[in-house]
Amino acid sequence: MEPRPLHQIITDGREAAGLSLARLADAIERTESSVRGYERGTMIPPVSVLMALADVLELDRADLADAAMDATARRAHSASDPL
Repeated sequence: MEPRPLHQIITDGREAAGLSLARLADAIERTESSVRGYERGTMIPPVSVLMALADVLELDRADLADAAMDATARRAHSASDPL
């Protein structure tokens, strides 16, 4: 079974916490646009933001870090694939 992608963990966590994009952005001191990027998978949050997300959304820090490393590895792999 594949692990859940980082963007899905963040989205599910926000929805479970009953937070809007704007409220989550305020809580982690980021813009709403950044949070939208994290949830779409177009941006990978830096470690400090991952830790803030874990705290606010009551998620396991290690799970988020693992998902972020996987997302980074996938991005690097897809960037190195020849066309």
